Amino acid sequence: MSDIRKFNKSMSIFILILIVPYLVYGAVSMYTDEYKSKVTPGVYESIQKCREGNINSQTIIFTDSAGAQLYNVNDSTSNGFFVINGTRAYGLVGQYLLINELVRNHPDEVKGNTIYLVTIPSVFMDNLDQVYTFNYFIKPFYNEQYIPYLEDKVKTHIESFPMQWASQLPLVKTTNWSVDYSNAKSFFKIDEYYISEFSLIYLNRLKELADEFGFEFVIKAPFMRNDKKEVSQEKMKQQIREHNLDDIFRHYFEDMKYIPDSVFVDRDHFDTEKYKPELNSLKL
Repeated sequence: MSDIRKFNKSMSIFILILIVPYLVYGAVSMYTDEYKSKVTPGVYESIQKCREGNINSQTIIFTDSAGAQLYNVNDSTSNGFFVINGTRAYGLVGQYLLINELVRNHPDEVKGNTIYLVTIPSVFMDNLDQVYTFNYFIKPFYNEQYIPYLEDKVKTHIESFPMQWASQLPLVKTTNWSVDYSNAKSFFKIDEYYISEFSLIYLNRLKELADEFGFEFVIKAPFMRNDKKEVSQEKMKQQIREHNLDDIFRHYFEDMKYIPDSVFVDRDHFDTEKYKPELNSLKL
């Protein structure tokens, strides 16, 4: 056997030794659901909570991570509310899929109640085009259970993501590995709020869902940094009027509460040691 063949054989064995444990880990994690507590924290827990229900409140709250700071999301109920903790990383499309999961699994518990979405306005700008979209939306939601609820435009967009085809493979789905998405948008510094194409689609679908299952749907803002008063609201307000969304956005901007920039640790999250909001500070 030539030296080159011996080298190639040795390298093949070496690569197999490296890869096989990861393949086994991925397969076991998928089978046992162990990965759900380690990958994209909170998303799979929220999905499971929507499936289980156990709703014992007339007020149901879905949040992004900023809104979650106002509620104790570690309890099945928070101060008398049923709360589903969320993240801006899956945008309005992900919020729709979660709300849809809850109401279709528990229609009798939801009927006649109010579902609030507590989220910052920049979330509506998301078009599933963020750096975390692959991990927080594509991995948990782009599968046979949720694809039937996705518009063709959304599916076409997701399928344009690099390595989208690998998102459900055990070795990828059960780890925090993600693609390098060069087209990702940043909302760190913005001049005006607006509602993206996908958000408009799914805001209307949320209205339809509320009519179909007999619940009220209302959107509220969590606490905001003072310097966000400088961000223009006019385009978003105009879109709300033009698309007949006034009923679900009623008093969204008027009730928005601003607090000192000094208590925030980043653009959206305040330091819970420096600032402790009072119970039901949003008056839901």
